[in-house]
Amino acid sequence: MVLKNTGFFIYIGGTIDTSLKEVCKGNQIRDFHQAVGGPSGGQTVNGEFMAFLEALLGKEVLDELKTNHKGSWLELEREIELKKKNAKGDRDRRILLLIPADLVDIFESKNGKKLTNAAVFESQYAGKVDVKGKKLRVDKDVVESFFGKCLENTINHIENILEKPAAIGSEYIILVGGLAESEFMKTEIRKRFETLPMTVLVPDEPWLAVIRGAVMFGHRPSVVQSRIAQFTYGISVIRYFLDGDDPQHKTIQNGVPFCINVFERLAKVGQSYQVGETVTTEVYAHREGMSEMRIKLYKSPEEEPRYVTDESCTPIGQLVVNMPGYGTQRKVTVSLCFGEEEITCKGENELQEMVEVQLRLLSNN
Repeated sequence: MVLKNTGFFIYIGGTIDTSLKEVCKGNQIRDFHQAVGGPSGGQTVNGEFMAFLEALLGKEVLDELKTNHKGSWLELEREIELKKKNAKGDRDRRILLLIPADLVDIFESKNGKKLTNAAVFESQYAGKVDVKGKKLRVDKDVVESFFGKCLENTINHIENILEKPAAIGSEYIILVGGLAESEFMKTEIRKRFETLPMTVLVPDEPWLAVIRGAVMFGHRPSVVQSRIAQFTYGISVIRYFLDGDDPQHKTIQNGVPFCINVFERLAKVGQSYQVGETVTTEVYAHREGMSEMRIKLYKSPEEEPRYVTDESCTPIGQLVVNMPGYGTQRKVTVSLCFGEEEITCKGENELQEMVEVQLRLLSNN
């Protein structure tokens, strides 16, 4: 997290997620930038560890351990998790990696030879790994290289947000999540940003900070003062056909050309909305005798989608509003309200009859 009294909130666990927030009066939180990130977190480091073992011992050996010796596989995964957090190394700059006895047995069975230094010398890691019983002593530089992609992606996410005007004046970079316990990651991130007037903070038990935050939010959802829209939200409307409109969306009704599937925007991706803020638009009947209006809600990661049939658009809800009376001057007022935990979309006719649908903010909406 970058806090502005303000700072970056950076989750580095199995994935990387970066956001920009401000702590306001009353300890409320204001979002300045939507969370961005990707899969290149701890799972990437795990993948590098496993690729190393595969190159050293063979893919078939690891596949058999994972398939037929699940307890030993979990033991290996736990050992990797420990080394991710603290890989200090000994006086020879070697890091001790305990390997399950089953892994050694499978290697020796498949290769017809003992797992010794002689076997290791035949691999690409000759001189960088040695065997000591059921332990591998791995050169510290080799282990640190497993963090390379994850570290660079984390740095890139931070730098990209720091370039945003909203990040000016940020004071703190806060690391949370399981991988924030890694001494290597903490040290390298502090090095990269030591020239900036910012402080890198890591709470005690950073892996637990995420769970604590979720529990606190559950007890006090009003702590969030504003949110950044993760998507552009809008509805499908019909309007008169205009120059420049795509002909495939043209339809003729009573001799009048209309454009269908038009994306009418209600909220824009990346824009800040106060909790409780409402945006509205009015949709008019396009046929004199229509008895109901079916309003379909869509989302898109793009700022200005043109049609709801665009590849980027996804349907996320629907309202069916009664249309009393007759004529094309009748209207439905459609509103989108940003709540503490959800977005509420409402449709209200001229008799103030209302229907609504709620979209959970904690889902992919």
